[in-house]
Amino acid sequence: MPGEHSKENLKSTIPPIFHDRHQKWLYEYYGPPPIELPVSTGEIDIYPRALPPHVRETLNNDLKLRRRIYQPKISELSRNARVAGRGRHTFIIKPKTMDNLLETISGMKTHKNEEVRRVLWDIYYLGKTAREAESKVSGKTLTRHLIAAERMLEVMSIDQLKEMTIGVHTIMVSHRILRYARDALIDIRPFFKGRIF
Repeated sequence: MPGEHSKENLKSTIPPIFHDRHQKWLYEYYGPPPIELPVSTGEIDIYPRALPPHVRETLNNDLKLRRRIYQPKISELSRNARVAGRGRHTFIIKPKTMDNLLETISGMKTHKNEEVRRVLWDIYYLGKTAREAESKVSGKTLTRHLIAAERMLEVMSIDQLKEMTIGVHTIMVSHRILRYARDALIDIRPFFKGRIF
């Protein structure tokens, strides 16, 4: 509802691109989407990556245009998630679940657990690639730790595990979709029904 969010809460949920007075008013009026991706210092500014700089600049100042462009992108990723094979790693990890996975990884008795936790945090919360995060571990190591943490926490049911497997792609897609949702105030739940954990 309009006016429901306190100013203190808004400071932590409004991305820097919304600090223009008009954009901030729209964000305060509509409020954040039900599943929020927190704003983190060091986030990738060049976003969405595939767009030319002048288009990104326009998007930064136009919520309605962001909604018009981001919603089809979310819809496309949602359709991909339901394609046999391609969608096996395409589902959404909520921030609370990700925090639990990272905490579980930190507690693992492996000599690479802290590096894995750091890299996965950078991918999920900052939108970096493993290379941009300057990862010192392989993609296989990241995935192995993710799968082990998921099994320890039982994030997914046995039946869901037959169709889905968590991996680095899952973390990257989660960031992308939640950021689209955050920056364009879109509810992703209808798009990813049964694929949000």
